[in-house]
Amino acid sequence: METSARPMLSATMLAVRVLLPFAAGYFLSYLFRTVNAVLAPISAAPSIWMPAISG
Repeated sequence: METSARPMLSATMLAVRVLLPFAAGYFLSYLFRTVNAVLAPISAAPSIWMPAISG
């Protein structure tokens, strides 16, 4: 009879494996929010394009 040779995860490794994806998602969300806050005034500013030209 063959048993699984898979070791049990320690509590620290389990916490890292569970929390790391959430931390990465939070970091990406914060990064996108910051980039949007920086670029929003530029994209909202009146441009040289007239509405009739841009369609």
